[in-house]
Amino acid sequence: MWRALVNVLRSAARVVDADALPKLRAEAAAVLAPTLARLGRDVRADDDSRTRQLRGLVIDAQGALVEDQATIAWAREIYGSADADPDVAAASIAIVASTGDADTFAEFAERAQTTTTPQEQLRYLYALGTFPSEEFVLRSAEMALTDAIRPQNGPFVLQRALRNREHGPAVWVFVRDHWEEIRGRFSGSLIPRLLDGITWLVDDASVVDVPKFLADHPVPEGTRVIAQHLERQRVHRALVDRERARLTAALLAR
Repeated sequence: MWRALVNVLRSAARVVDADALPKLRAEAAAVLAPTLARLGRDVRADDDSRTRQLRGLVIDAQGALVEDQATIAWAREIYGSADADPDVAAASIAIVASTGDADTFAEFAERAQTTTTPQEQLRYLYALGTFPSEEFVLRSAEMALTDAIRPQNGPFVLQRALRNREHGPAVWVFVRDHWEEIRGRFSGSLIPRLLDGITWLVDDASVVDVPKFLADHPVPEGTRVIAQHLERQRVHRALVDRERARLTAALLAR
């Protein structure tokens, strides 16, 4: 239930106009804060796996979605700790990336190569596409096409970059302009996974360009799945057209 709720809150953040985002974040904080207060940030001896997952989910949302400054400061202190609970560690890495600068990007890129476990390496690697600067998000896309990132992981780096709320459209232009290189480097079975990132590209240019480009450049290995991605893109754009003005006005009136 909480995962579904957080997904709705994240989707709402994509629907509203930018000037209403602080209001939406405040509403999300009011929903999340009581559960985070009940769970606490520290793992307890009697926590079961679902409680640990919930803690990580709520911390991630409180930091990366709400942009709660106390949660962000805490995440910066504990990320990368060898003693951190895996769900809390994943949340802290996501939060630090969402507010990261050039030094943080360089550190994450290095940790993606040097940390001791494959799971931790992927956390840092996939976080590269979630940075707040277009420069760094596009740099992660460029890295995905080099030997710095294994071909089996590159599509997921691009997928995360395409999902970036602010810079997804710029990443789509990169994907479109490097399509032949992408098709040559990655397994055809992974291209639909990469294109899962298009579903929230709802700006005017993308809703025209993405379907046209994919119609002109079919991927036989994933025809049905890619059609589903395009349908979700259309549904999300319809949601924005139907609800953006109303939801934005309701939030600004509060």
